[in-house]
Amino acid sequence: MPKVSPETAGSPGVASGAGRPSWVGRAERSFFGAGLLLVGAWGSAQFDSLAYQARGAAWLSQAIARAESGSDRSRGTSDARRRGDGELIGRIEIPRIGISAMIANGCESETLRRAVGHLPNSAFPGEVGNVCLAAHRDSFFRRPREIEPGDVVRITTPEGEFEYDVSSIAVMDPSGTKVLAPTRSPTLTLVTCYTFHFVGPAPERFVVRARHVRTFAPDQAASGFSSFSSPPRAPGSSALYSRSRL
Repeated sequence: MPKVSPETAGSPGVASGAGRPSWVGRAERSFFGAGLLLVGAWGSAQFDSLAYQARGAAWLSQAIARAESGSDRSRGTSDARRRGDGELIGRIEIPRIGISAMIANGCESETLRRAVGHLPNSAFPGEVGNVCLAAHRDSFFRRPREIEPGDVVRITTPEGEFEYDVSSIAVMDPSGTKVLAPTRSPTLTLVTCYTFHFVGPAPERFVVRARHVRTFAPDQAASGFSSFSSPPRAPGSSALYSRSRL
């Protein structure tokens, strides 16, 4: 075993008894600390998202209960239009592939971190027009790649339950805005980034289009009574989803 001289033992460049520079150990500790910080930040964001989803589910249950009791019959889709950015709208479900997530108004980064975002100026569920929803490909819209034509998409709000059938699936350039344009019939458009495993801003968009097939009012859903009527409201022009938001 080689002897360590007093001069070498006290040298700042060599770890005592280790035979390697001490800066290696400091670098390892720094990387480990940075890793812990990243894991902590990710965990905090996940917890915040889960808590938001839980609060949203409780809010929706209470709102539906009020509607079923008849104490909230004055509410309608016009009430949804008064909701600000980040405020809850309802829940989207795609039963066959196990998607269930709350929907919030707007597409700001904080909103998309917590929920599926409703694109500004697009129609709201229950209105005549194009309901446009967006979400991150690595969170709430992680599984839309499994969607197939004919799949049922259900949106539940305090104003009713709206059921759609998937009619088309496409991959498009982000500059394409036609899929976000207003429509003459009740339509649902889901948008997320593509490709799904791309690192960084994705170059394309994965777009699912569905047609409205039936509506259940909150106090009629249990009995199965369906209504195809929708308020004759035409939404304004749609906002373009951008690379930085999805």
